[in-house]
Amino acid sequence: MIKQLLTHLKYSNIKNMSYDNPEIMPLMHYNVKNHGFVRRVYEDFYKVFMNAATSAPDGKMVELGTGYGFLKEFSRMDLICSDINTNFNIDLRFSAEHLPLKDNTVSVFFMTGVLHHIKNVDLFFKDVQKALVPGGKVVMIEPFNSPFARVMYRISHHEPFDPESGWKISGEKHLADANIALPWIIFMRDRKVFESKYPNLRIKKIETHNPITFQLSGAGAFNTFLPGFAYPFFKTFELLLRPLYHYLAMWMTIELENVEATI
Repeated sequence: MIKQLLTHLKYSNIKNMSYDNPEIMPLMHYNVKNHGFVRRVYEDFYKVFMNAATSAPDGKMVELGTGYGFLKEFSRMDLICSDINTNFNIDLRFSAEHLPLKDNTVSVFFMTGVLHHIKNVDLFFKDVQKALVPGGKVVMIEPFNSPFARVMYRISHHEPFDPESGWKISGEKHLADANIALPWIIFMRDRKVFESKYPNLRIKKIETHNPITFQLSGAGAFNTFLPGFAYPFFKTFELLLRPLYHYLAMWMTIELENVEATI
């Protein structure tokens, strides 16, 4: 409990900072790694990535939007970590709209809550198609648009949630300008449009999850007082809700596969 209180005090230093302030990343990184409950949420996300990596072809593994995450440390994979908004905790700094990666060199891209910040996703998907090796993957963990999520994102999150919008995001800020509903728009509302525009990026899997644990972790603010030892209880309860995920899930995993070689 003392560690949780210290983490909460650490959070108090950033609660009034802009998410586009590069100085926020080391503080957020500290909070995510040292708050037991929050860390467990991210570790479960990272296990999804590690499972996907086991069946990925040879090539580079790249995390886009590393930010305050700790995937490289947790997974111990040979991973290139990148971000657009900070030099902290990364190997390369670049925009997902302009990937400085050679064609046919990337085995898998990992993204945690990144797609809904990309201003022009068409530029991103075009570059991804070129960078991936045949059979290469993009594995994204992004917000879902369930009835419960629609309510919670609108009342508890600082980012806009607009399921009626198009694919582009306006503004000059990297994090504050976003649309939480964008992944749902692309892969569910406009799935046929995506499949028509990017036939080589096959949607291999869409799996909904996390109706309560991420929200209990502070919903991106990471200021919960729940201790780490409470996580298994809430996770077990969350899994019992699986038949209702269509109505309750707040996150989803989207896995794309480059099938260019078979077309």
